[in-house]
Amino acid sequence: MKPSANIILTLGYYDFKKEYINENFNVEHLFSLDDEQVGQAIDGQIILSISKISEFKSDVVIIAMEFSPIIGSINKLLFKLGYTKEQIVLLFDLPKLVGDETALSTLDNFSYQVSESGEIICKIGDIKVLIFNYEGLFIINEIFGLNCYDISVPDGHYTVVDIGMNVGTASLFFASKDYVDKIYAFEPFPTTYERALENFGLNDLPFKITPHLYGLGSENKIVNIPYNGNFKGQMSTTRDNSAFLGETIEYTEKAEIRDVSEVFLNIISQEPNQKFLFKIDCEGGEYEIIQRLAHTGLLSKIRIIIMEWHVIEGQNLSDLESTLQQNGFIHYCIGSRKQEVGTLLAVNKLNF
Repeated sequence: MKPSANIILTLGYYDFKKEYINENFNVEHLFSLDDEQVGQAIDGQIILSISKISEFKSDVVIIAMEFSPIIGSINKLLFKLGYTKEQIVLLFDLPKLVGDETALSTLDNFSYQVSESGEIICKIGDIKVLIFNYEGLFIINEIFGLNCYDISVPDGHYTVVDIGMNVGTASLFFASKDYVDKIYAFEPFPTTYERALENFGLNDLPFKITPHLYGLGSENKIVNIPYNGNFKGQMSTTRDNSAFLGETIEYTEKAEIRDVSEVFLNIISQEPNQKFLFKIDCEGGEYEIIQRLAHTGLLSKIRIIIMEWHVIEGQNLSDLESTLQQNGFIHYCIGSRKQEVGTLLAVNKLNF
């Protein structure tokens, strides 16, 4: 006997999936968040307002709509009505993403889950990451769909220095790799840092990640930065976030920055026999970090750098390339040099 199901839908997505839904579930009632859809008839059923869902209990609730942060709110409502996460079926598709030809929807080991709190968990193999908006999916797609950090490294073992930890997705990726023994991860924004800790808590990986609530730069300082949690991966401690965010500024966060040379010297003292891989994605802060490491002679201690570069006022990719070349690195720029942002892979030929 097919389980009875209530469906929360958008019309376009239901029309796309209805053959599957009707084949597998005994559809009892249709609900919509859109008042303009309420009262319309589909397959002989009248669409009801989602506010009416408490009046009709079913075995499962199917969410048949495009991915949206509001799905977490819907799940929490369903929890209050007595549903468990096992009774919630998600039927949304991934959005169109940059590089969609290898997007997550093509990965065999990719799936969605509902967390105990009603949030959406993206599961890639054994790794779990909470997703709150399209940006989170975009970052997951970059790392696991487009494999931006998936490189073959010789003669491990490596310690990874993750500058720009964000919500911890890259740190989790590196923690899953056998050649990585330890990850030192750095994130200056407290709200973003807390999300990373949530993600680390979801995963049962060997203990490798040591997170730090501060960023790295050319000096020790405290800065007050305009912040918006919907753009966690684009928040910068070096550029004017207010110009980027416009009227979408939520509030200002106090962020601590520490001298990268002092922090790296401390890591070296703790890991004296390790090879170091630096992952740098800090929205324009890469220039002062690379220059500071070069000035202090510590750039030579790094074997591999995977870096997202950005064009900022007065500096561009050529400045980074010049510093790296002067310090013994060979490098490869992934993507077009004419863009405002790209990825650079650099290997220290003097450190092999």
